Amino acid sequence: MNNEISMFLLFILLIILLLIIPSFYLIKYLLRIRVHRIKKIFLILIPFFAVYIVVTQFIIDLKHIVGNSMYPALKNGDRILINKYDKNYQRGDIIIFKYPKSPDLEHISRLIALPKDVIKIQDGKVYLNGNLLNEKYIEISTNLWDGGCLSDGVPYTIPQGEVFVMGDNRPKASDSREYCAIPVKNIIGKYAYRY
Repeated sequence: MNNEISMFLLFILLIILLLIIPSFYLIKYLLRIRVHRIKKIFLILIPFFAVYIVVTQFIIDLKHIVGNSMYPALKNGDRILINKYDKNYQRGDIIIFKYPKSPDLEHISRLIALPKDVIKIQDGKVYLNGNLLNEKYIEISTNLWDGGCLSDGVPYTIPQGEVFVMGDNRPKASDSREYCAIPVKNIIGKYAYRY
């Protein structure tokens, strides 16, 4: 986690050096030239909007947690910063993705299994590639949903280009146990920081 925070802070520093400081000098230059006041204000605001659009579309974004599917790690009402630029997803990452049942909505869960992994839930325990998964972040055993993707004790292989996700609050979370693996292309970003 400290490594992720260090990388994130380094990335923020790069944004400041590569985008914000040059914008400052551009604004300083624009203030010196003689143009109508409204044009000058417009020309000054353009760099700020450009930086904002680039940052929120490709680098980081702010999200508001609605619901308790990730309790106790994240609670209803928490505000988080998500990292959109790092596509190196690892098991255990908390990710934000397009909800398979309604792609207009965003959902948050923990990444449990990567493509070609084999997951099995048996007697409330999660097995990944034949080994019992040590999940310190959950408080209760893992239940299954009637008519869901998994059956008790039956292995499920994650298809290529997809990942398996589960919420930490297993009895309340709608996740891959219900709708199976999700495409990697549906991932928006991963949790970086709570503020």
